Amino acid sequence: TTFAAQLLAGLAEMHRCGILHCDIKPDNLILFPNQVLRIGGFGLAVDFYRDRRKACSGTAEYMAPECARGWVSRRSDVFSAALVIYELFTGQLLRRPFDWPATGYKRLNEVAPGLGPVRQQALSRDPAARFADAGAFEAEFNRVVQQWGA
Repeated sequence: TTFAAQLLAGLAEMHRCGILHCDIKPDNLILFPNQVLRIGGFGLAVDFYRDRRKACSGTAEYMAPECARGWVSRRSDVFSAALVIYELFTGQLLRRPFDWPATGYKRLNEVAPGLGPVRQQALSRDPAARFADAGAFEAEFNRVVQQWGA
């Protein structure tokens, strides 16, 4: 849970500052000594307040469905982060169409009881049904993790 929490904390701070990462994936996460995780790979990042252009970039396996139509938002980053976190907990990358229950769901329930509904919301195909930003995702993730004492 430590790496997932660090990913969400970093992404939440970027969203608070108006930055969309647009390419959250394992290759853009850097592990430093003492198990400190940092987010890198800002080549596709967008200043949400200054550059409201449509953008369709990133790594296909980790892109939110709406990115294929050229739309990016904080909710797109939430989707990508949720895929990475799911992969952290289950050892499996979800494949489209992201049906529920997903491959690895049983493993997720074993290692992270209660996280299934959080994951399901973060990975909704409908951006409006997702957490509004990484801060909201982080808060719900931390609440659930605290309940099961990890």
